[in-house]
Amino acid sequence: MSAGRISLCLSGTDLHLLYLDLDGFPYERLQTPDNIWHARHAVPNPNRTTFQAVKLVQGAGSLLFVIGLDTAGRLSCIASDEEGRWAGDFARLPNQSGIAFTCFDAVGVGDGGIVVVAVSTGQVAYTQTTLDGVNWSQPGWSNQPTSSYPYPSDPYGVSENYEAPFPPTFMAASIGSSQPWEDGLGAPVIAGLAPGPHENFPVVLCTDENGDWQWGDVPSISETTYHRGTGKQITIKSLPYQAIIRDLYFGPILLLLGADGNIYCNIPTDDLLWDWTHHGEALPNPNGLFFTKAVVAAGYPNSPDHAEKLQVIAVSKQDQLPYLIWHDGTDAHFGRSAWNWAGPLPMPFPAKKVTDFDVAGGATALVVAYLATDGTFFTNSQDQQGAWDVYGPLN
Repeated sequence: MSAGRISLCLSGTDLHLLYLDLDGFPYERLQTPDNIWHARHAVPNPNRTTFQAVKLVQGAGSLLFVIGLDTAGRLSCIASDEEGRWAGDFARLPNQSGIAFTCFDAVGVGDGGIVVVAVSTGQVAYTQTTLDGVNWSQPGWSNQPTSSYPYPSDPYGVSENYEAPFPPTFMAASIGSSQPWEDGLGAPVIAGLAPGPHENFPVVLCTDENGDWQWGDVPSISETTYHRGTGKQITIKSLPYQAIIRDLYFGPILLLLGADGNIYCNIPTDDLLWDWTHHGEALPNPNGLFFTKAVVAAGYPNSPDHAEKLQVIAVSKQDQLPYLIWHDGTDAHFGRSAWNWAGPLPMPFPAKKVTDFDVAGGATALVVAYLATDGTFFTNSQDQQGAWDVYGPLN
């Protein structure tokens, strides 16, 4: 999921919450294992840079990094020490061409490295990497894909002989990883929205068993599908998508947010990250809500009953409040019958409208942190018994 105005990351035993205030300045709060949220403090920013998006990334050991996209479209980074304290100021990432970016995402990799993918105003995706959080590569493609770019021939009406431009263009980008980063192995998986000649469609960029980049084939949801329970045929437009990839106990999962406001599930076919299987029916949505953002996470990892149950949190356009859809873990292939509608999550009183949110496994619970439209934040948490609670709001 592309970086936004709020980010969560568990480092050691402390859950770090990073968020932007209404003026675009970064602040942090810590939740310690006693479930106490401590007073907020400003992330060092002596130049008073205003940001539009930030992301917390775990480096080697206890080091944390904040990657930020400022309002001028430039990427910067600041690192913590081993005690989690921030020092100095945000340092600009190398960018000799002066590329302005509109969105980005980032992931920590083995041995403390970081991979960043960003989309420029020209709709071209770039990657940047670092091994130490200090010395960064210039933005670009470090290893061009060896497979052909997967423009579909149907339903977009593209000729089979059509040659897509390179580098590819993207509307957005999310980054995850194809497997746990054990001994420095594994590679990032980048999902984006690539504009076709007529409509947008999702693509995945990943590495194969030889370490070569490959384009992934993500099925379109513009195919004819069947309405739940009625057998009536409907057609679902494919524009736009939001791609979310997360490392889970089950392996990677790709959620697509359709133009109809529903959420669709994709999983790798035969564990091949460049070939995905689409479950044509949307995740349960009995109230007909139009979702504008969704995140997926495993249940609280230390819970024997809920660690293997996926939790999808989504915010609706109608009321800007969060809702929960969960997977009961009975179908390893995420079949439609295994998804369940839970409805609205607990809210503060009076209810706070959500502008952005993120999710992470905390020391004692799965935590979802929300940034409200008034600049305050609140959290939902799932305990070991699977029950959800609300805390806040805090400013």
